[in-house]
Amino acid sequence: MFTGNGRSGWSDDQKARIIAESCEPSVTVCSVARRHGLTPQQLFTWRRLARKRAEVLSVLGEDPMFAPAVVVSPFKGI
Repeated sequence: MFTGNGRSGWSDDQKARIIAESCEPSVTVCSVARRHGLTPQQLFTWRRLARKRAEVLSVLGEDPMFAPAVVVSPFKGI
């Protein structure tokens, strides 16, 4: 059962942070949606629209924006 606050008018920055949170390893879309008072369907829609926007930007020659990643080598001393 959905018990969200019905909040509307999320800013693009807020949506981007929530989408990024939902893409973290070991995190479910449902748990992120609940934390923010969304339905999972709404969050899946945001994610789909973000992917489409990134595809359009790459077609237009603009660089899509991605969350920073940290790569740690499992080999010490290399």
